[in-house]
This record gives sequence, C-alpha cells and structure tokens, in this order.
Amino acid sequence: MIAEHVKNLLPAEIHPIITIGELPTDSDSCIAIVESGGPHGTYFSGNRMDTPLLKVVVRDIDYRRGYAYARLCKDVLASHADAQTLGIILVNDIMYFGRDVKRRNMWQLTFKIFSNID
Repeated sequence: MIAEHVKNLLPAEIHPIITIGELPTDSDSCIAIVESGGPHGTYFSGNRMDTPLLKVVVRDIDYRRGYAYARLCKDVLASHADAQTLGIILVNDIMYFGRDVKRRNMWQLTFKIFSNID
C-alpha cells in the first residue's frame, strides 16, 4: 500500500498521530494519509505504473502546531523520489479548511504518486 510507504517517509516522532484512511474522531492532534485510485497503464509505461492521488489531512487544536505538521509533510514529501514511488509531486499546496465542530483546525495537501506496479 502506497499510503504505508508514504507514512514511513515521514519522521518517526510523528508516526503515533498518523492514521491511514481516515481521521480518528476522538483525536485532537492527528494526520491522516488517504490514498485514492488513479489511472495506470499510461502510454509510456505499458501497464507497469500506477498514479494514485494521495491526500494528507492534518487536524490540530493548536493552529501553529497543526500548520507545522502540514508544512513538515509538504517539505518531506514534495518532489520525493525512490525506487518504489518513482516520484511524489505536490498537486495542491497546504489548504486551510477552518475549524470542525469541535473547534479543531484542519488542513489538506494533495500529492500525485508515480509508483511501480509489482
């Protein structure tokens, strides 16, 4: 799963607040990595490449800390390349969504992943 691979690219000290797939309802400080399908089999890769979108959603009761988490994710992931992902491109920069019903700040970033299909 690409989302797990991306989680492991982020610093280990924030791993306890990272979830895959959704934000936990009871956590005031969390990061969710959500993978969505994308086209593969582009004309130049002959069905050997997948290109999903990946959303990183940050929620924190403290604005400065939450924005720092969003910025950290952007700095680590944008333009990353390795043997599995081939490339991560920032599609939508840090977007602030305001506060949820529990007054927790929320941000989102969107990345395009280029990945080998094994």
